[in-house]
Amino acid sequence: MKITTVEKYGENGYRMYRIPCIVCTAKGTLLACYEARHGSDWCVLDVILKRKSVGADEWSERICVADSLGRSTMNNPVLFTDGDTIHMLHCKNYRYLYYTKSTDDGLTWTKAREITDVPEALLDKYNWTVCAVGPGHGLTTSGGRLIAPMWFARNTNDINTHGPNAITTIYSDDHGETWHCGEIIYSTEEFVNPNESTLAELSDGRIMMNCRHVTKNNMRAVLISEDGSGGWSDVYFDENLPDPICQGSLAQADDGILFTNCAATMAEGRTHTTVRHSSDDGKTWDKAYEVARYGGYSDVCYDPVSKTVCAFAESGRVRENDAFSFDLVVTEFSWDEV
Repeated sequence: MKITTVEKYGENGYRMYRIPCIVCTAKGTLLACYEARHGSDWCVLDVILKRKSVGADEWSERICVADSLGRSTMNNPVLFTDGDTIHMLHCKNYRYLYYTKSTDDGLTWTKAREITDVPEALLDKYNWTVCAVGPGHGLTTSGGRLIAPMWFARNTNDINTHGPNAITTIYSDDHGETWHCGEIIYSTEEFVNPNESTLAELSDGRIMMNCRHVTKNNMRAVLISEDGSGGWSDVYFDENLPDPICQGSLAQADDGILFTNCAATMAEGRTHTTVRHSSDDGKTWDKAYEVARYGGYSDVCYDPVSKTVCAFAESGRVRENDAFSFDLVVTEFSWDEV
């Protein structure tokens, strides 16, 4: 097991670091991407990436993959692995959507291309004032489709407010050349304000979506689709996945799927960040390991060569004025170690 602090709050030029995203490339390199903030959600912030090559003990120096130029909010990085290519979606000011890619294992990135027209094509169905992808990594299916969750908010009285909500997915079938949005999943009385979601491919090729929502039943919400773009099943709530209304993340492993979130009730708050494993497509969760006592957002990936689970989590929550600050910590472990 190896535990590494990638960023410590209040150090190295930024007030806080949040919104972790992690993937393992085809070469076995870990890429950790996150927001480096000067304040809370709506502030000047940059998207930063660090790399850890196979056999390396330390993480690389920072690579700024979305520079705010000191005047914008560059938010919600989502990474995809696709053979030797790494794709990234990110947002600007919770309204504009961009795409970039790397063909050298995350060292350099193409100039970001704006693709805001993709979510704007849904304005006639949901006249959103805020949109964002992720958070966390995207899904590359066994058939080569790139899919990421996307959430919308609509509030004409306060366009900086992150609710009320609806969700969809954004996908590409040509390795990032073109992108399309899927079917909108709306808020209902039974499924209130679905927002930040995460995806995994099940053993039969169907796509599972696991959702944050504000129904206030202390359980994660789950929907299933044949292809991740539409035809979603009725929502059900997983009694084995408690949640205090916070982000969570699914990931593929060679023997099942992984899930990480704050495994706590509303009363307990954002505590007990836990990685779970399921060998039966999420019907049950047969392994669990806590990676942070006090936390928030987290992401997880799997290295099939070393059989290592890599959790990237906000840890050691500290309250400063009206905002929380965190260390960003990577925990690398195998299930035999815990």
